[in-house]
Amino acid sequence: MNELRKYILLYNPISGGGKGKKRVAKVISCFSKYGIKIDTYESKEKGDFLIKAGEFASLYDYIITIGGDGTINEVITGIMGQSKRPVVAVLRGGTANDIAGMLKIPNSIKKAVHLIVNSKPCYTDINKINDRYFAYVAGTGIFTKLTYEISRKTLKNFGYLAYIFEAAKDLFNDFISNKYNFTTVVEYDSGVISGKFMLILILSSRKVGGLNLEKFSKSKLNDGLLDMRLFSSVKFGKIFRLFKFVITSGRKNIPDYHITSSKFKVSVAEDISWNVDGEFANKGTVDIEVIKEAIPFIVSDKSRKKYY
Repeated sequence: MNELRKYILLYNPISGGGKGKKRVAKVISCFSKYGIKIDTYESKEKGDFLIKAGEFASLYDYIITIGGDGTINEVITGIMGQSKRPVVAVLRGGTANDIAGMLKIPNSIKKAVHLIVNSKPCYTDINKINDRYFAYVAGTGIFTKLTYEISRKTLKNFGYLAYIFEAAKDLFNDFISNKYNFTTVVEYDSGVISGKFMLILILSSRKVGGLNLEKFSKSKLNDGLLDMRLFSSVKFGKIFRLFKFVITSGRKNIPDYHITSSKFKVSVAEDISWNVDGEFANKGTVDIEVIKEAIPFIVSDKSRKKYY
């Protein structure tokens, strides 16, 4: 049965400092042990997979990716525009691997390929912000520009430390200017919330930025819902409140808001930037919605039990 399926591996040669490219030969070898010949495609430039994933969707039954969350975002965006949506499988290979983490994909290529070949996929929600898709996170405010403003050279040289350096710089700039204090109106399924906030975080899971936020919500990856946390703006003490959020695994602080909905309209100023899956998306007011069970994903049994 497996030999009748058509597989292609899409990989980003510079993700994770080139770690993903080094794993390609091992992936091919592991599939060959199941009698499966897998095609490969190497990304030529940023945004390449947006086009190629769409082209490959009608030709292959499985699209497998090696790369970080940005790579996966490109792939699902390309697929969502097609009538046929193949199974997506994720292999770890980027600096940020939150999606692979929430799907609990083994780091071992041998074990991951065994999972891909032998497990039944789970239909998974995909989310949309204006005309752009995202897998698991959208946000604006403090720290949310870090993942796309850091140069690839810096990320390659310092890895995860680069995010820490940039976060400290972002906090210092905010202390001087109090720039993360933006007026927002949120319309959602059950009403309206307005106020001034320093961070808006929207998640379909309980993992972001390498952090496990088990107290953030009881979200599922196929329930047609998103969770939004609105962090009320304060002039002083931002770092302490955010630190508390992290060490309590995402527990809500008293002045903040938490809402669950299938869609949101978030009205903000035109210069407010949005981050989705670690990449810049757009600026200003956004409409966000969930497309329920849009793409089948390969997931581990642990993830299936926790998120489906």
